Amino acid sequence: MTALATLTASDLIDAIGAALAADTVLNDWCQAQFGTHLTIYEGAPETEDPALPCIAILGVSGNSRSDGAKEIIRQVVLGLSIENGTITTSGNRKIQDGLHQVETLRELAEDAVFRAKLGAVAADFVAEPDVHFPLFITYAAIEHRGLKTTRRRLPG
Repeated sequence: MTALATLTASDLIDAIGAALAADTVLNDWCQAQFGTHLTIYEGAPETEDPALPCIAILGVSGNSRSDGAKEIIRQVVLGLSIENGTITTSGNRKIQDGLHQVETLRELAEDAVFRAKLGAVAADFVAEPDVHFPLFITYAAIEHRGLKTTRRRLPG
């Protein structure tokens, strides 16, 4: 892998995708919860009916650098989706289990990125959850701080 100090935006997206795909805690949890593997998309899913559960690396939403600064700060947005139509009733509460699962998926994905040791990384919740029962969607921003580079990499 490219030295952490010189990650381009494309390198960072690749590194996050690889970290999510390789993380056994995240993938084992998906297998246990949904009976299937987690699908990682680098970009938006190509269909309106993507394989679920999934994490889509939607791209770089923030990029902060200047001529005088030695540091570059990038935010990569993740969209996380699951489908679960189970409703649990407890007293006067109706609990949509999918809401809890999608938020757990977000936290496990953030943890997977932290475990990958990609450098100075932080995670932030970026938008309100998007619920179209039984589909649950949430978002996270992974912030990466690295040294500025002038190197450019072409996709592919």
